Order: sequence, then structure tokens, then C-alpha cells
Amino acid sequence: MVTNKINFHHFIIITLLTSIWIHISEVFGNSNRSVFISSTIVWLTIFVIFWVAISNMGLSEWKILWIVLPLSWLEMIIGTWIASKLYKKI
Repeated sequence: MVTNKINFHHFIIITLLTSIWIHISEVFGNSNRSVFISSTIVWLTIFVIFWVAISNMGLSEWKILWIVLPLSWLEMIIGTWIASKLYKKI
């Protein structure tokens, strides 16, 4: 059961990232600028809200956010960059 929830969560994030990235790449073209903008928008809507909520509930400490948030942003940018390079090959 837990695996289905994790897979659904990943599906939602991938769908959101892809739809925003495709829309922004239509406006700015398939460039590093569109990668940066789309991944930052998704990061702000998903990860920042998630980690602030987790800290507000007392499930993690606030000082860990200084480590977790930049790493998750970097992960999002690298994943979007890889997707944009694969999209160019299609």
C-alpha cells in the first residue's frame, strides 16, 4: 500500500514538472532559462511547502531546512536539465 502512495506522489511531481516545463519551453524555448524557471516553480510549490509543513508539525527541526531545501532545489534543477536534454533528442 505504501508503495502505491509513493508512486502516485512521484507521478504527480513528474506531471507537474513536465507540464510547467513544456509551457515555459514554449515561451522561452528549450533552454537553460526554461529549465531554471520551471524547476524553481515546481520546487517552490512542492518542496518548500512540504518541508515548512513538516517543520511546523514538529517532525523535523527548522535548522535542517538550511541543508534540505538547497539540496532539493539542486536535485530538481538537475532532473529538469536531464529531461530537457532527452527532449532535444526526440
